[in-house]
Amino acid sequence: MLNDQTKLLIKVFQEAWPSPCDDPDPTNYVKGNRSYIKAAGRVFAYLGLAKSCKQSTLGWKPTERLLDLIAERKALPSKPSAKPASIMEALTLDLMLDTMLGVEHSPPTPPGAFCCNVLIRLGLVVQHVHVGWTPSLVLLRLFADAYDMQRYASDPDAIYDNGSPLRTDNPHFSRIEGSVSPHESL
Repeated sequence: MLNDQTKLLIKVFQEAWPSPCDDPDPTNYVKGNRSYIKAAGRVFAYLGLAKSCKQSTLGWKPTERLLDLIAERKALPSKPSAKPASIMEALTLDLMLDTMLGVEHSPPTPPGAFCCNVLIRLGLVVQHVHVGWTPSLVLLRLFADAYDMQRYASDPDAIYDNGSPLRTDNPHFSRIEGSVSPHESL
């Protein structure tokens, strides 16, 4: 039996990546897209938006922050940007996805494309009318925070650019807690 959070996530996935056979059944959708959903879980976990959960149908569960992003998207859906994507912005997103998914699963592979479409649906990736995807400011901040935490966790004695160890009270370690709208792009 699927709980309400899982049903909500599957609905987001279905909107971002419709099933080729138009089967609305959430259980069949999960079965048919298990590897893609696992990849999305890796991205969300890296960003601090999901936690591993063996009891969950998805293998992971959303954090409150991810549920908030979904609620914000319902109220204000994403619109493609009319400006072309810059090479640097597009490259930044590619490098972020390589870091979160591994090169073998990044776009244009199906798991990577699935993740990008889900991130677009959540307003974390901006789709450009003239081709291209770029990270939103919210995604950049989530990624930067997660990347810093990964670096700190792997080397707690490391010294960073301001000469002090990375800590949550370090001015170079910024939390976004609602400070930027997910609708903003670079």
